[in-house]
Amino acid sequence: MNLNYMKYIFLFLICFQCNHFYAQPSWVLDHFESQIGVWCADNSKYISDTEPMTVYILEWNWSEIKNNLVGRLYGKIDSISTPIFWDFYQYWNPKIEQIEIKQIGSDGTLGVGSMTFKNSLEYDLKQEFTTPNGQSKFVRHDYKKQDSDTEITTSFDETVDGRWVKKRTYFWFKIK
Repeated sequence: MNLNYMKYIFLFLICFQCNHFYAQPSWVLDHFESQIGVWCADNSKYISDTEPMTVYILEWNWSEIKNNLVGRLYGKIDSISTPIFWDFYQYWNPKIEQIEIKQIGSDGTLGVGSMTFKNSLEYDLKQEFTTPNGQSKFVRHDYKKQDSDTEITTSFDETVDGRWVKKRTYFWFKIK
């Protein structure tokens, strides 16, 4: 066999494996594309001495390898940005065929969970949050898209008997 021919076969196999490994359903890429941007939510309803943020800002961007999203959440007190609270990683898990999110808080808390889509406009995210001392709790966020630039999220905490207790609702607006 010709050495050049073998090189081409080898390169083809490498490219095929890379493309095959990172293949994702088109609806996943559509979802990722819809999330990219800067989202803002009013926090005035929940302002307190321990939570002085007037708004929350969530930014989503493509990762460097363009097959998952990276994000960050921070607040603003009036017009001054706070340090980042959370770093996010949103990706397709082919083993369970769901989008997963991992988030790491500034205090070292880790949140891991997956999304369940009810339809193209509604999904929920169930996550387990584990603090640096090993304590954990389960949290759910329900998402409803109003349009391409507006989402409503409602958070819930899980009780010891498995019930979900509603916590907060935010209206997120895409500003960039």
